[in-house]
Amino acid sequence: MTLSFIPSPSTELTYSVLSSEEKLLLYQEIYSHRWKGTPMVILGSIVLFVSSALLLIGSLLLGYPIEAFSLLHDIILPFLLPAILGIVGIAIPLFFFASLHHAMAVKKHKQLAESNYMQVLKYCHEKQQKVTKQVLADFIETHVVIPQYTRQFSYITLSKTLDIVSEIEPSQSSPYDEDISKGIEYTISGIFMSKYEREKRRQKENKKELQQLSKNTTIQ
Repeated sequence: MTLSFIPSPSTELTYSVLSSEEKLLLYQEIYSHRWKGTPMVILGSIVLFVSSALLLIGSLLLGYPIEAFSLLHDIILPFLLPAILGIVGIAIPLFFFASLHHAMAVKKHKQLAESNYMQVLKYCHEKQQKVTKQVLADFIETHVVIPQYTRQFSYITLSKTLDIVSEIEPSQSSPYDEDISKGIEYTISGIFMSKYEREKRRQKENKKELQQLSKNTTIQ
């Protein structure tokens, strides 16, 4: 079920918080568009390359006419006509449909990123206190990023979520946005780490937080 959440009266953001099932569906649809669009780009590029080569050869032959050659049978039909048909009839349509798949994938990825931001923002509001980047990272890893994601997809999705935060207008921003950005950046930096490296980083971060807390207590 999709939940709409508006963080405060001062903002007009109406992003939706997606359920795990909806995230999985979007994930599958994004990969479907990628898999459909990529072969089209590859095939279109090959056709464009071959057609360009034929067009170049045909153009050179036109520039240096040889009496024994027939313009129609030796230049236009074997070189120029296939080149034009390849570009207009194959390459351009393939690139067009590939761009449609790319646009759909980008749109769905943006929807996913908006949901991620709103889900983390809602969590911050429920906490009603300043949250550390380690706490936010734990929440993102366990509640925002679903287990079915690949590491690469998680990296891209969280990077796009970070873009969403940076693009929010000042009038629509939240006091938690800076903390959210730090939490997302912290999560992204640990995606490709080993379990040992992440645990070592966690211990270091916890030690740093304890030192900061002790310092604040001493000052007070």
